[in-house]
Amino acid sequence: FPSHDMAAEMIVQNSEGCIDTVTTTVEVFENPVASFSFLDVCLGQQVDLISQTQISNLDTITNFWFIQSDTLIGDSLTYNFLGPDVYNINLLSITQNGCIDTMSQQVIVYNNPVANFSIEESCIDEIVTFINQSQIDTTWQSTPQWQWWYSGNLLDTTFNWSGIFMTPGNNQITLYVVDSFSQQVQCQDSITLNFFVHDYPQFSYIADTIQCEDVQFLFTTANTISTSENLNHFWQIDGVNYSDTTWILTTQNTPGVYDFTYGVTTDFEWLKPIVTGK
Repeated sequence: FPSHDMAAEMIVQNSEGCIDTVTTTVEVFENPVASFSFLDVCLGQQVDLISQTQISNLDTITNFWFIQSDTLIGDSLTYNFLGPDVYNINLLSITQNGCIDTMSQQVIVYNNPVANFSIEESCIDEIVTFINQSQIDTTWQSTPQWQWWYSGNLLDTTFNWSGIFMTPGNNQITLYVVDSFSQQVQCQDSITLNFFVHDYPQFSYIADTIQCEDVQFLFTTANTISTSENLNHFWQIDGVNYSDTTWILTTQNTPGVYDFTYGVTTDFEWLKPIVTGK
């Protein structure tokens, strides 16, 4: 109830029936109603604490905050918690006349997701696979979301993703992980990785298609690749490996028709590397 004055009368009577009285005025001060607001946060974010303690008169209120081992004073303040957990926050509001009220609430500091993925590289016109390896803290119920971004464009929102890239050479892709605990609290992390889109070599070879027996003849080649990757060469004559050079000089001692095969591969086609993240 509001502050007010109250008259108090004391009556004293002895055993002989003699009576005396005294009257005084007692001032009764109003108690504050302690209250404060806040929002749960993600790890690394500060908690904003705002006192909403009320009193109907103009008494001055001092707010004491008890958080972990800290005692703080103020109508509003920010506090940084160092780990994910549920923390108790205690507010004590005291008026200039010493009237007190308290309130206790719990704030949740949620853990952030850890975004990570690996890449199975490929050539142009072939599927590149992105394997999501992100970590989500399952201590609290949440709704994780995934976003794959390439060159400023959102590609997909699935957990894993695969796609074809037509730009050979170095590329970048970003995975955003958003862990939604409520409409107000959405913790997130992201990671950007480089990956290489391998091009196909362009090649040709030059040689006469008709030769005489016992006479040397030369096969020469012209090879290019837009991504400057190392090229591997192989020659076969009638299906039998003959050489791994860019050209051959050969002699056939028996007349007839021979099948010459020349092939070019990149190192990637043999090794199939996988790019990993964290």
